[in-house]
Amino acid sequence: MSFEEQIYFIDSINNNDEFYHVRQRVAFVYEKFEKYVNFPKKSHQINFYKYFKKFDNDINLFHDFVHTTPLGDEKIAEHYFSYFVNHFLKT
Repeated sequence: MSFEEQIYFIDSINNNDEFYHVRQRVAFVYEKFEKYVNFPKKSHQINFYKYFKKFDNDINLFHDFVHTTPLGDEKIAEHYFSYFVNHFLKT
């Protein structure tokens, strides 16, 4: 598929997707979320938005804007594991 065909395909999906404009703003919401929300003192927040930003765009971690690929699932599991080890295991 040529680049022009890819753009046409993506535009046709976006034009028929009633939530397209909502999804366009998801990144903005995540960037502002932690700054403006007061979490309870003992709550644990895992920011996957920030975590996934560290990977190169060449790595395919998502099927679409929310559903992860098997590699994306692995990265989520690794991040949860690391978080649990660092926050909950007594050494």
